[in-house]
Amino acid sequence: MTAYLLLALLFAACEGGVVPEPVTPDPDPEPEPVKERALVVPEGLTLTGQGEAIVLAWKDCSTLEEGYIVDRSLAGQSGTAQFLLPANSQTWTDEAPPAGTLTYTVRSYWHMERSEPATVSISRLGQPVFETASLQVSAHMAALGLRLMDDGGAEVRMGVEYGGKMQEFPAKVAVGSTAYLLLEDLEPSLDYSVRPWARNAAGTVYGQAASVRLSQAPAPLTLDWEDAGIGGLPDGLSILRSSTDVPGHHVNLWCAVADMTAGTMELRTTKASTATEPGEYIRGTLASDNVCVLVNGGYFASPSTSYSYVCDRGMKLASNVSVLSRKDSYNVTRGFFGIDRDGRTAVGWIQGDSPYAAPLPVYDGGPSLSIGQNLPVIEGWTPWSAIGGGPVLLRDGRMCFDFLKSDAGTYLSNHELFQTDIYADGLRAPRTAIGTDGKGKIVLLVADGRGSGGSTGLTLDELARIMAGLGCTDVLNLDGGGSSAFLTGNEGTLHNSPSDGKERKVLTYVWLSAR
Repeated sequence: MTAYLLLALLFAACEGGVVPEPVTPDPDPEPEPVKERALVVPEGLTLTGQGEAIVLAWKDCSTLEEGYIVDRSLAGQSGTAQFLLPANSQTWTDEAPPAGTLTYTVRSYWHMERSEPATVSISRLGQPVFETASLQVSAHMAALGLRLMDDGGAEVRMGVEYGGKMQEFPAKVAVGSTAYLLLEDLEPSLDYSVRPWARNAAGTVYGQAASVRLSQAPAPLTLDWEDAGIGGLPDGLSILRSSTDVPGHHVNLWCAVADMTAGTMELRTTKASTATEPGEYIRGTLASDNVCVLVNGGYFASPSTSYSYVCDRGMKLASNVSVLSRKDSYNVTRGFFGIDRDGRTAVGWIQGDSPYAAPLPVYDGGPSLSIGQNLPVIEGWTPWSAIGGGPVLLRDGRMCFDFLKSDAGTYLSNHELFQTDIYADGLRAPRTAIGTDGKGKIVLLVADGRGSGGSTGLTLDELARIMAGLGCTDVLNLDGGGSSAFLTGNEGTLHNSPSDGKERKVLTYVWLSAR
């Protein structure tokens, strides 16, 4: 029925003369072009500050990137901080940039692929921040520790002001480390206002001043000495001995006091070809040299390496050790005692052929320093006969050592870097020393110790005080322990009681010969 109806309608349309237009379907639309991935260096990278923050801005020139990478590096530090941003990023804010010279790089990325970087830098310097770590005061010096908390983004120098002077720590200070400044020229009985400071390119910051006053210095020790009864000595030479109680313990000592202005004696030094007992060396090598009194000299490594300076009649036979390994490798100046051709004595520190009036201020755990730190040279004086050793105990009548410590427990004024069997607070040991009053008198002294002959030995403090009690203003400690020996005459007569129970073989010697 339906089919008939449709035919009827079609026939009626044809009867009316109207023929429908054919229908043309719409064409398929053009497909959109597929975008290619392009990782392109960001253009127009700029950097602006907004308060404490830093804002980076750039033009997004990449397509289909996964995102952006911002790297931040700080001058003077290794490594970078990295930040990931989403695709199509064009700005990034660094909310907490550190102080210093900052370099930012911006790159687009997709998986492991990266665009070329855009780079921009900025310097943001702040003032350094530090705190007082410690303040120690003794009878001879003060030590102030300053800990650097923030360098402000630039190299920092630290120091103190006191008594109208400015003292600077001799090396740059790293964040988190402590600089220890030794105030070694304070006058007794005076109060000092010590104000610390730290300086970088942004300026100088001062800390709170501290009041410093040296504690009471121990007095020289004047012992009961007796003539040792040794005959045949030249005019101006006395040989003394003492068996006495130094406060708290018993000690046996021998000393020679020589008035060099009498013109009857000469100070001599020597180095053997191999370590030899002093008595044997006198009898075998020095028998014709009119030996009056001889003691052991400086430090050595058996059998033939001297660690200490030796100069005899203008000829250098050995140098002081110049480099030592402790926590680090350090240049070092070590002590010497000498006399020039005109009879003028000097005590100081020497490296190579240069005698100095102050040591290179290194300490174990501190910074390594160059010998070119403008150390004051002893002007107008050339050694004729000299012996090395250390530490220097007295110079110009003042003790130049102490036992103030860093937080790590190392001695801050142990500038000659001696090990603790020589340099330690309260350590009693056999000792040998040489000193002068600066007016022509020379003193050689040996103290027994370690129980030998009933003698307990001396601390470095006690040794310095005893030498001061003999009138010395300048004193050098020599090798001690089992090496300490005191002999007289061309027969090499031993007078003290070495702690080894016999003479130890040593390498260097210092003695007085009759002219």
